[in-house]
Amino acid sequence: LPSSLLEIMPTSRANDGSGAYVAVALTEDEDDEPVASSDGVKLFQYMRTSSPRACWQYIGTSSSTQSDVDSKPRTCLHGNWTAWWVMGFATSAALFWPADRPIQGDLRSQPFGPCMITHLVAAGTINAVCFWNLFHTPSHGPLYLCLHRWLGRLGMIASLVGIAFGLLSAWWERYSHDIQGLAIALSIVGCLQLYHTLHGYRAIRRAMEVRSDPGEFQHHLNEHRHSMIGLWVACLAPAWIRLPYMLGLADSSSGLLFLG
Repeated sequence: LPSSLLEIMPTSRANDGSGAYVAVALTEDEDDEPVASSDGVKLFQYMRTSSPRACWQYIGTSSSTQSDVDSKPRTCLHGNWTAWWVMGFATSAALFWPADRPIQGDLRSQPFGPCMITHLVAAGTINAVCFWNLFHTPSHGPLYLCLHRWLGRLGMIASLVGIAFGLLSAWWERYSHDIQGLAIALSIVGCLQLYHTLHGYRAIRRAMEVRSDPGEFQHHLNEHRHSMIGLWVACLAPAWIRLPYMLGLADSSSGLLFLG
């Protein structure tokens, strides 16, 4: 918390003591940023987490005591319904459906080995984590804040495992000259996924380190958001590459897969 913190006033509180709080800080401290408010105070918004250490999570600044965090957790279906989220969910679900054409075609050409199975499990895990964490963000309530953190940690591990075993599958376990172009394309996607995975993790860790500085915190938080959306797009790319094949518009060797 800022060194000039006076008190923490709850603006809304759940039965378990969690909820949204506003930390009111004096502006006389020379280390604080200039404040344009006329009441001589600067308002920070914090959310008390469910951690045993009773830490406080910085969630932004405000010119009033109205919190940006929901005082009551939203229902499961009351999430971020957007057209691109629905499109991503539909195409990814189609790719991972056991009976879809790409999976059946791959199975006919060569049974799945340990590398491919591990890759599919890890890829499905990071896809599911991305869908959930974009559908319910930390501002939806303390429950979703806790889930966002722990699922994010699981997703980071799953992403790295999926990339490693995906490359092993493409260039060793299932490699053939006929699919070299697809292996190259998927390797490029894997590099993009690796970049966004590491950059997104680094951004959120730096945001936590500078949480007492609203401007720096927001900058790194935005970097984290952008990287996680980039990670999600990289996870969806294999589905989009195979979209013409899934729709029956082309076979597995068609150049339309490049267009997809």
